[in-house]
Amino acid sequence: MVFSVQQIKYEFLGYIKGLGGRFEDWYVGVTDDPEQALFALHGIERSTDPWIYKPALTARASATVLKYFREILKTDGADPGLVPDEATIVFLFRKGAGTMPPMSPSARPVE
Repeated sequence: MVFSVQQIKYEFLGYIKGLGGRFEDWYVGVTDDPEQALFALHGIERSTDPWIYKPALTARASATVLKYFREILKTDGADPGLVPDEATIVFLFRKGAGTMPPMSPSARPVE
């Protein structure tokens, strides 16, 4: 099942609002292999780090979602102008100490 641009934006916004944090604390990217991107490349801990991904219909649709989060909401993330044709999956994760990129030290909660 693929999702529209609006559906992905709505789901990602709901996810961010539900888990909290500033938009800058989140990373949005696009890929053709979410397992590789999230867990190998970005170092997401599957069971403890907040993450989600959704397939879009086309790479252009995934780039539109990415552009919205990067340019309008100011999340961290990939360059919306450099989306490969096969990158139809949009992913989101909250940056943390062990992720790549990590959360900036000034954004980490005080323990």
